[in-house]
Amino acid sequence: MNSPTGKATLAYARNGDYAHPGEEDAVVAAVDRLPREGIHHLLDVGCGCGI
Repeated sequence: MNSPTGKATLAYARNGDYAHPGEEDAVVAAVDRLPREGIHHLLDVGCGCGI
């Protein structure tokens, strides 16, 4: 499931745009304490094929 099609299939099955269980919770936890005002750009640096 490392192909874009495989990841899209997993995301669809999980009713979201995520390929790993718990990924949405991890994203929320990572950005939860960031100040909302003043942020215009966010760089997502992580693992994956970058597609």
